Amino acid sequence: MKGILTILLLLSFFVGLEAQTVTVSNDISIRNDKYYSIVGKMKNRFLLFRDRSTKFEVQAFNEHLRQIWEKEITLDKKNPQILEVVPGQEDFKVIYKFRRKGRYIVKMHQYDAAANLQDSMTILRYEQRFHSPNTQLLFSEDKNAILIYHYEQQTTIEACAFLLDQKQVVWKRKFTLKELSFYRDYQQLVLANDGSLYCIIEKNNRRPDQEEHHFKVFVSDHYNSGVRQFSIPVTEFLTYDVKFAFDNLNRQLVAAGLFSKKNKGRATGYFYLKVDPQQTEKYLLGYEPFDEGYINNILGKESEKKKGITDLAIVETILRRDGGMLIAAERKREYERRTAATGRYSRDDFSPYIVDYYYDDICLISVHPDGNTHWKTILHKKQYSQDDDASFSSFFLLKTPKNLRFLFNDEIKDNSTVSEYVVNGKGDADRNSVMSTEFQNIRLRFRDAIQVASNELIIPSERRNRLRLVRVQY
Repeated sequence: MKGILTILLLLSFFVGLEAQTVTVSNDISIRNDKYYSIVGKMKNRFLLFRDRSTKFEVQAFNEHLRQIWEKEITLDKKNPQILEVVPGQEDFKVIYKFRRKGRYIVKMHQYDAAANLQDSMTILRYEQRFHSPNTQLLFSEDKNAILIYHYEQQTTIEACAFLLDQKQVVWKRKFTLKELSFYRDYQQLVLANDGSLYCIIEKNNRRPDQEEHHFKVFVSDHYNSGVRQFSIPVTEFLTYDVKFAFDNLNRQLVAAGLFSKKNKGRATGYFYLKVDPQQTEKYLLGYEPFDEGYINNILGKESEKKKGITDLAIVETILRRDGGMLIAAERKREYERRTAATGRYSRDDFSPYIVDYYYDDICLISVHPDGNTHWKTILHKKQYSQDDDASFSSFFLLKTPKNLRFLFNDEIKDNSTVSEYVVNGKGDADRNSVMSTEFQNIRLRFRDAIQVASNELIIPSERRNRLRLVRVQY
């Protein structure tokens, strides 16, 4: 049937007789597109930005996801490269890079909900150089502060912090991290809402008896003319995985991690770290090993052979208002294998490879501000795909005032179902079915979904170079 496919699901097994409306748009051909971005919801319109190789275009959809208009927008003529499309409450910004007279320039265009140009501003002009810098962007928690940066010779960072709404460059500098071994040391950049940058590297995370194991933090902000630094010793264990964030409400740098006591190939517990950047000697490090029951619940029969958890990675850190944190870790792995002989030979006499992706259980751990465990639970799922870069695996986290919703594909195939775990503040989790994708010709990319309201999200579906927008409203 031509037009809009709207599915209204009233599921009797939902807690409190909850219901959700699922609306699916018509097919959009993206065969020749270089890039697309779901901008978000503005004035009851859903906007889609497209780089169509030869032009840039914004399309608008109504609440039934019926396309109501499209508009071409003009950027600079010298082959502009889109860096990011940033949604706002009543406007959106396109950040792009182009070359003019041998110099690379980063510029911002601001558009209203009707895709009319409101403002234009040059953010950064690079010095003349032969090659284009590998420009990367990093956003703060509120998406207003942005870091425009690139690495030079692996140890030098050239960066500029910019506030989007204020249209203000906070600071701009180039600094060298002499202690950084780019391919050996862990490194992460974290940006606060005020534009302060925290560059974290990890040193001596190799041997269980390494007493010099520590995190070193370099701070660049507009309060100081240079870059200051401080260290946090972590001599109790080896780091298996870690993810840093900045708690803007409580003004502290925080980290969630997994640790190993002897073998870095297995995670044997989890840790929580926080430090006040103004009083760095007052840091807190809380950690706890996994108990045997928790490991058995994840590994099943595998737990008989292993004393820890393999293939576990921190994917989400949800900051609590009291200064605590909810840690979400996912068990994921990939295997590369050669196919059987196909009768054709490549120049290097190798057969093609197949990559298998496994995305399984989600481990949730809630930690109090003092580092002690509040609760922990496991959300069971099993996802397998092949040669798709795991684009349809993992989950999307919908944050609401009452609970958290973890949405995911039950199976990575055309005809499947979508499920969710609803988790409350006490760690209680209910699993529900959200919708069926059978006969709908959709494949949902939950990792690329965006939340547009407390009870609403938009998920892109890609199948055979056709894009469809899927709206889920609770």
